[in-house]
Amino acid sequence: MNDVSEAAIPERAPPSPPRWKGKQSLELVCQLNLRCIGFLCDLVASDALGVPSSRVTENRECWLRLSSDARHRAAQMPFIIVDVEFRNEAWWRRVVDSNAAGAGPAINGIRREANAQLAQEVLMFAWQTARWDRAVARQLFGMASSVAEIIAVLTPHQVLDIASREHLSVRVRWAENVPFWKDFLMAAANSDDDRLADVHLYAKLLLCGELADPKA
Repeated sequence: MNDVSEAAIPERAPPSPPRWKGKQSLELVCQLNLRCIGFLCDLVASDALGVPSSRVTENRECWLRLSSDARHRAAQMPFIIVDVEFRNEAWWRRVVDSNAAGAGPAINGIRREANAQLAQEVLMFAWQTARWDRAVARQLFGMASSVAEIIAVLTPHQVLDIASREHLSVRVRWAENVPFWKDFLMAAANSDDDRLADVHLYAKLLLCGELADPKA
């Protein structure tokens, strides 16, 4: 008989989805996010501040409620929550070709000395990632492809030099979006995993929208 019983036909397992190459970098992403959140918490708690130095720190009560565990929950974004002109090709070409520091923007909610530390850590990580995989650099840093190409060919000395000269260009993402940060901080402080997942999804959509529109 040519008929083959259905039971004799081995079932084929569904194909496994391809593993995202950036997964192994997420621990370092979260560590950098945690440092940034710690800097902002320290800034808000400082009695030296008369007024918020950035709109992201306007949610003072929310920042002060962040326990150590809440800070770790907030840091679990799958991308870096600070930006260093990663979508601005013209800016990167200018700083690579120049030895002089630019005027720099406002400190954006992070103290000057903390900015210097954070700039060095973020830019070295961005350089290593861009050299390893341009697509992952885009996803972890919200980086334009042209910027990834520029950063990837820099030397370690150039990266450290740019971090030293341009550390005031470290910006907290969406610092002007006060409602976003309030929802984000409250979800983390209240251990509201469902709400935090919604905020993380919204943040991913914001990042994807910026990458899709270079002028955003």
